[in-house]
Amino acid sequence: MFYYPNMLARYQSDDLASYVWVSIEEVKRFDLALYKFHKMLRRAGTRDSAVGSYSVTTVDGALTAADLRFPMPTNDALWHAVCKDQWLSATTKGVYLCNLNDAMEDQWISNSAELIGFLF
Repeated sequence: MFYYPNMLARYQSDDLASYVWVSIEEVKRFDLALYKFHKMLRRAGTRDSAVGSYSVTTVDGALTAADLRFPMPTNDALWHAVCKDQWLSATTKGVYLCNLNDAMEDQWISNSAELIGFLF
């Protein structure tokens, strides 16, 4: 689920390019939302009423940014388009080009998360 080659493996080279783009973006955006939600749950605090403070409880085996082995989502304007005109105006040259044989590992969040301070 968090591994880009698995996302790509669902498609064939003759699939409609816009469908492939939307489908891959959907998975990447869902995965990021799930990651953010998981981080919020992980930090569920418990209140110590005697002291009036919260303590943070973490879970072993928690999902980390290192597990996000896929590139960041692209083209927010296209993703958020709600009508044909917005879709067409947000479509940039090459937006739908997706090499199903290129895992783009150098662009994975897991490879740059620490460098860019990927925190939520």
